Amino acid sequence: MLNSNKLNIGCGTDIRAGYVNLDAAPLPGVDVVHDLNEFPYPFKDNTFTEILAKNVFEHLPDTVRVMEELYRIALRNGIVHIRVPYWNSYITYADPTHIKGFHPMQFEFFDPTKDACKNRPYYSQARFRIVRLDYFVWLKGWRLVRNGQAKRLLEMLSSHFCNIIHFIDVSMEVVK
Repeated sequence: MLNSNKLNIGCGTDIRAGYVNLDAAPLPGVDVVHDLNEFPYPFKDNTFTEILAKNVFEHLPDTVRVMEELYRIALRNGIVHIRVPYWNSYITYADPTHIKGFHPMQFEFFDPTKDACKNRPYYSQARFRIVRLDYFVWLKGWRLVRNGQAKRLLEMLSSHFCNIIHFIDVSMEVVK
């Protein structure tokens, strides 16, 4: 599916129909084998309308460089979907290949409407507008929390207790 305008990076065994599936391992269904720590990625500028990065950023040391590379290969107004482990969830370091966890504010450094980006515009030239940021919690099964009040309560609790929020799910629109 190399002619698709959708990209699934670090796909592992999560092979998606209608996407270019990229992973460092030559697994069945992987269309492009490439190490995401090697830049540039093997795609032309302004190629993809949608990029999926599910459970991959925690394996990569340079978040800023990866965001810049996704910005380069994404089309204007394209959407980048990212799922990462929350910074104080056991999931962050349970996997021996994870090297870091994430706080939701980290994505604000790429959003020109947020103070983090306005105060530190020199961190990166890549710009994305956060269109959705939700949390996964474990309550008798995985639950995606989208309600604003519930998210604020979870944020408050998770600043004092670990393992409240397990994953951050964020969708960002490319601003070019």
